[in-house]
Amino acid sequence: MRPLYSIPFGTDFIDVLAAFILKSGRPLHEIAVVFPGKRPALYLRRRLAESLAGPFYSPAFFSIEEFVDFLALKAYPSYSDIEYNDAIWLLHQAVLSLDEFHGHKLGGKGFDRFYYWGQYLFSFIDQIDGEDVSPERLRSLERNAELGYDVPESINDLLTHVSALRERFHAMLDEEGLFTRGYKYVKTLEALDGLPLDEFSHIYFAGPFGLTGVEKEITRRLWKRGASDVILEGDPAEWPILNRLVSYFGAEVETIPCERRSPAEIAFHSGFDTHAQALKCLEVLEKSEPGKTAVVLPLSEALFPLLTFAVDRVETPYNISLGYPLERTPVFDLIANVAAAQTAMRERGYYPAKSYLAVALHPFVKNLGLDEGLRNLLLTLERALAGDVFGSPVALRAFVTLTDMERAARLIAEGDEAGSENLKGALKALVEIHTLFFRAFEKAKTLYDFAEGLGRLLDFILRNTPVRAYVLSGEIFTRAFELLDKIKGARFSREIFDPREKENRRTVSDFLLQFLKSASLPFDTRPIEPLEIIGVLESRNLSFDTVVMLDVNEGVMPQSRKIDPLVPLGVYDKLGIPSTEYQEEIYRYYFTRLIESARHVHLIYADAEDRPRSRYIEQLIWQKEKAAGALDVVPVDRTTVRIRLTPGRALPAVEKGDEVWNALTTRVYSPSDIDDYIRCPVFFYFGRILRFEERKEVSEEMDVMDRGHIIHQILFHTFLPFKEREIDPSMYEALKVSMTDALEREFRHRVITGEFYMFKKLAFFKLDAFLRKNLGEAPAPFIVKHLEAPFDSPFDAAPIPVRLKGRVDRIDFCPGRDEYTIVDYKTGATREYPRGLLGKTDFDSIEEIHRRVPSFQLPLYVHLLRQSLGGPSQRINGKLLFLKNNQEEVLFKTDEAGERDALQEGYMRGVSTVFTHILDRSLSLRPFDDLSCAVCPFNLLCHVS
Repeated sequence: MRPLYSIPFGTDFIDVLAAFILKSGRPLHEIAVVFPGKRPALYLRRRLAESLAGPFYSPAFFSIEEFVDFLALKAYPSYSDIEYNDAIWLLHQAVLSLDEFHGHKLGGKGFDRFYYWGQYLFSFIDQIDGEDVSPERLRSLERNAELGYDVPESINDLLTHVSALRERFHAMLDEEGLFTRGYKYVKTLEALDGLPLDEFSHIYFAGPFGLTGVEKEITRRLWKRGASDVILEGDPAEWPILNRLVSYFGAEVETIPCERRSPAEIAFHSGFDTHAQALKCLEVLEKSEPGKTAVVLPLSEALFPLLTFAVDRVETPYNISLGYPLERTPVFDLIANVAAAQTAMRERGYYPAKSYLAVALHPFVKNLGLDEGLRNLLLTLERALAGDVFGSPVALRAFVTLTDMERAARLIAEGDEAGSENLKGALKALVEIHTLFFRAFEKAKTLYDFAEGLGRLLDFILRNTPVRAYVLSGEIFTRAFELLDKIKGARFSREIFDPREKENRRTVSDFLLQFLKSASLPFDTRPIEPLEIIGVLESRNLSFDTVVMLDVNEGVMPQSRKIDPLVPLGVYDKLGIPSTEYQEEIYRYYFTRLIESARHVHLIYADAEDRPRSRYIEQLIWQKEKAAGALDVVPVDRTTVRIRLTPGRALPAVEKGDEVWNALTTRVYSPSDIDDYIRCPVFFYFGRILRFEERKEVSEEMDVMDRGHIIHQILFHTFLPFKEREIDPSMYEALKVSMTDALEREFRHRVITGEFYMFKKLAFFKLDAFLRKNLGEAPAPFIVKHLEAPFDSPFDAAPIPVRLKGRVDRIDFCPGRDEYTIVDYKTGATREYPRGLLGKTDFDSIEEIHRRVPSFQLPLYVHLLRQSLGGPSQRINGKLLFLKNNQEEVLFKTDEAGERDALQEGYMRGVSTVFTHILDRSLSLRPFDDLSCAVCPFNLLCHVS
C-alpha cells in the first residue's frame, strides 16, 4: 500500500515539497496541489520557478475549501452559494414550516428576533454537515435531549427536533439549487465516487491538519483511488491529530529525507500594551538580519498600531495577509453613529444633542470640502449646545431638531464679524449634511432603505473628502460597499420587521450593525515581499528566517473557547465534532511548526496582571530551565518608556501687575474664593480672576452642578412655606407634601430622559429620608429664619480692607437652646472640619493652612451671621448635611463656649493669613505643586512644557 509522506518540522516545508513534486517527474500543468490555506501556493509557485530557472506551465493550486468548491461545481453545475443572511432567512422559513416547532419559542418569533438564535442554529447545522454527522448519530442526540440536558426546556425541545429541521433545510436548499458551506460538503461527498477528475493526472494534498470530517473523507477516497499523495507536516507520533489521520487512512508513514535547520534562537519580550509591543517590534525589525521575515498577529486589532509605530518606519517592502474587523474602522464608526441617532430620535424629529454631534463632528463629516467655513460652523454649534455661545436658542438643550440647529447656525452667521455672507456657503453645506446624514434615514423603513442611504452617504464622503489618499481607505470603502450591496440583495431586505415605527427603526439599525460587526476586511495581498504581516492561519505551511509574534498571551494563543448558548457542553463530543482540546492542539501545532521552521524567533506578550503570558511561552521557558538545571535563567526583555517627571519649564508665577492687582483689591470675596485660594493660588487665579471654566460637554446625562442646583431648589421651595414657623416632628407629612410639590415643579419643564427619570426617583427617596432624619433627630423644635440668605460684611485684612459676601442655604433658630444653626446642603459626602484642628495647625502659615484646612466656608458663614446680628455674643453653630448618605458634620463639636470661640478665632486668623498673602503685592501667585494638581482642571496650563 502506498504510504502517507511526512516532512518534519525544522525545515522549509515549501522547499522540500517543491523538490518532492519535481522528483516525481510528472508534468506540472497536469497536477493539482491542495493546501489548507491560500497563501502557500504563492510560495510554491515561486520556488518551482526558481528551481526550473525558466518559463513553465504552473500546477493548479487550491485551498482545501476551494478544492471542495471545484468538486461541487463539477458535480452540481446549476447550484450556487447562498448568502449568509439569506441562509438564516431560509432556516427561519424551515422552522415555520415544521409542525414540530408550532408553539416553540423559535417558531413564534419574527425574523428579526429569530436572527440572533438563528446564527447559532445555522452554525450548528453547518458544523454537523461539515463533519458528516450521520442522521443516526443525530437521532441519538435527540433521544438524550428528550431526557433533558441541563439547559432551558426550549433548547431541549429544539435539540429534540434538530434532525427534522436539518432535513427540511436541506430540502429547501435543493429546491432552489443552493449551497451552504456545510451542505456543499455533504453533497460533494455524496457525488465523489462517480466524479471523474480528468483535469489532473495527480493531486498533492500538502500539509493537511485539522480537517473536517468531510475533508478527511474526500482526501482519503482520492488517495485510495491512487489519484493523490498526502504530504503531512510534522511527525504523527508527536501530534494526536496527525496520528488519528494516519489511522483513518490505514496507512504507513514515510519521512521524506531533508536537511533540518538548527533549533531557532528564541527571544522573549514584554510590553505593557499593544503600542509598546509595536515599538518593540520596530526595534526587532531594525536589528534583524536580511531574509524572509513574518510579523504574526494573533489579534488583528493590533494591525494599525503595528503599521503606525513599526512597519511604516522601516524601509522593508511589506504586504498584509489577514482579516481586519470592519468594526474597528472609522467607516463603521460613522455608520454606527448614524444608526444610533435614528434609534434615539424622538417624536417630531427630536435628536439627542449628543447623538447629533456624534454624526456632525465625525472626522469624515467635519472635514467635508463643501465650504471652508463648515468646520468652524460645526465646532461653534458644539459650543452653542454646551452653552458657550451667548443667546443661542439651543444652549444646554438635551434634545434638538435639525431645524433648531439650522436656525442656531443662521444666528451664528449673522453674528459673524464678516457678516452672514461669510458663512452662507457653510449654512448651505450644513443643510446638505442634515439631508444626507439625518433626513434621508427618518423615512427609512427597511434594511434596503438604510443600506441605500448609507451607500449614498459613503459615496458623498469619497467625493468630498481627501479620504481616498489615506492608507487602506480603498479596501475599507470597497468592503463597506460590498456589504451594503449584500444587505440590499438579501431576501428580507424590503421587509418591515415591526408595525411600530420606532421599534422597526431600532430593529433595522440593530440588524444592520450586527451584520457589519461580523464582517472583516480581507487584506489578502498577492505579492510576496521580504516582510509579511500575517495571521496565525495565514502562516500555515510557511517558513521564515525571522518570526515576530505579538500578543502571545493566554486567551489569545491559544484562543479561549467561545460559549455556544444554544448547544450544551458535551453535545459536540457526542457528535464527533472537535472538542476544546482539539482546538487547543491545532493552535499548539501552528505555533510549534512556525517557530521550529524559523532561524530567529521573537515572542512578544502584553505584561499585565489580567493577561498572563501564554502557556506556550511558559513551556518554552521551562524547557530551557530544565536544560540549564536552574530557574529564572531565561531573560525577558521588558519594554520600558522613559518618562521625564521634572517639568520642562518653571511652573507659572503670576505677578500682581496693575490689572491683576486691581482685580484683587476691588473684589468682594466669597468663602468659595478663600477655599480655592488655599487649594492653590494659581487655581484661584485661573478660575476666579480670569474666570476660566472646564470645557462643557454636551450630554443627555446630568453633571454634578445640575444635580446640586436641582436639589438646592427643591429644598428651598420645600421649606419656604414654613419660614418663620416652629417646626417639629409632627410636621413631617406637611413637609413631605411640600417637598413633593417642589420636586414636581422642578422637573415639570424638563425633557425627562432616562437619566433625569432615575434622578427624580432617587431624589424623592433621598429627600424623604433626609426629612425624616432632619425632623426626627432634631434636639428640639426649630424655626427656619433664613433661606438662601445673602450676607455682606467688611473684613479687616490689613493693610487693605476687603468685603466678604456669602449666600447661606438655611439658618435655623432653636428657641429652647437659644442657638442659631447654619445649614449647608452637600450632595457629596466629604467631611471638611476635622477634630483637633486648632492644636495641630499653624493658622499663620499659608503652607500649613493648605495642608490641613479643607474649608473655611462654615466659619466664614458664622462670622457673617455674627456681624449681621450685631456681635459675637449670640450662640451660633454650623453643620453640613450630606444628602448622599444622610449624615451630617457639625462645625463646633462641643458646647463649651470657650472652645468654640478659640476655634472660631483660629479659623479667622487663618482667613487673615490668606488675605495677607493675597494682598501682598510683592508675593507672586504660585502653585503649591502637590498631589492635588493631578485632578486640577487647569493642570495642563501649569504642567505642560
